[in-house]
Amino acid sequence: MWWLDLEGAVHPFDRERFKPMTEPSAAVWMTVEDDPAWLPDEALAHVEAIAIEFPKFTDGRPFSLATILRARGWHGPLFAVGHFLLDQLDYLRRCGFTGFAPDPERYPYETLCELGPRLLRVFTEPYQASSAVPQPLWLRVRRDRAEQPVSEIEV
Repeated sequence: MWWLDLEGAVHPFDRERFKPMTEPSAAVWMTVEDDPAWLPDEALAHVEAIAIEFPKFTDGRPFSLATILRARGWHGPLFAVGHFLLDQLDYLRRCGFTGFAPDPERYPYETLCELGPRLLRVFTEPYQASSAVPQPLWLRVRRDRAEQPVSEIEV
């Protein structure tokens, strides 16, 4: 299995490194049945990486789990693993995922290398606030266009 980072590079994904939340580990494996509240803040402080399993691409609960973890203040590597579509990379990133390990039967290594980096560049500047970008675009952009005469504004 392979994973794609935010820069578009592809790396081997070590599934064995991640352990269920019930086992002490620096790398935690979460399923949609897990409640992030089961991981107390003290334990979360010692976690180095979290992987959230997508059991099927129509299940949106992993998006919620990622958002909850980021809202709790966890800033470490967060991997989406399993049955999601590469078309969803922007949504995954906006929920706080920093690594993407899709089902290798659907997306073999060659496909991930070819499509992954390109799909990460489709949406470069989101309008809405999210876990990854807490401020909406209108708060992040300089607004001096309003001071220019309409004839000088490039469209």
